Amino acid sequence: MKTVLLTFLVFLIYGCVTINNKPKSLIGKWDNSYQIQQKDSTGAWGDWQTINTLVALPQLEFTANGKILWDGKPATGCCQYLSYKFVKNKIEVSDMTPSELCNCIFCEKWEIEKLTDEILEMNSCFNKVRYSRSN
Repeated sequence: MKTVLLTFLVFLIYGCVTINNKPKSLIGKWDNSYQIQQKDSTGAWGDWQTINTLVALPQLEFTANGKILWDGKPATGCCQYLSYKFVKNKIEVSDMTPSELCNCIFCEKWEIEKLTDEILEMNSCFNKVRYSRSN
C-alpha cells in the first residue's frame, strides 16, 4: 500500500511540475535564423528554405514572467501576441495586439518542434520557423 501511495504521489508531483513550469532553455532571446519550412500541396512539410529579405526580422524573447517581447519591447504590430504560458510541448499565446486594420487568423498555440540550448524550431500553425539563441 505504501508503494502504491508513494508512486501516486511521485506521479502527481511530476505532473504538476511538468505542466506548470516553463523549460529554462526557452527563456531568453532568440534571433530569427531566416529559415522557414512550409507545407506542400499534399500537406507534408517541405525542405527548410532561406528567407531572402533586406529587412531585419525582429528578435523574439520569452521572459520568465510569461511575456513575449519583439526586439526587447511588447508587440505593436498586427496580429502579434504579448503573453504566453508553456503547457507540455506547446506555447499557448494570448493577449494579441489589438488593431482594427488587421484580419488575423488566430493561431493560439505554437508547437515546439525542437528546443536545445542553441536552437528553437516552432510550428506556428502554417509555418515552421527556426531561431538561434542570441549571444
